[in-house]
Amino acid sequence: MNNFWIHSTGANAALKYSWLVSNLLVVNACTPDAGTGLKDITENIDNYSYTYDEPGTYTATFVGTNGNYKQEKSVVHEYKIVVTE
Repeated sequence: MNNFWIHSTGANAALKYSWLVSNLLVVNACTPDAGTGLKDITENIDNYSYTYDEPGTYTATFVGTNGNYKQEKSVVHEYKIVVTE
């Protein structure tokens, strides 16, 4: 295996460019996780249910976001779910 280094540029010096050549890398080779919208500003929900088809350990992640033209805030809640049958 060959070593490869990229050296930085010192202060007040011209920017150095470093090139790295590698094998083909397909950045979109897999589809990212996509969320499921549960509600929007026009809806209220008091509860939510989901059925897992296979036994296993799952992590259910809920992301709540509130925003307007000035700011946006989010909160994340994760729940570990163990399905035995």
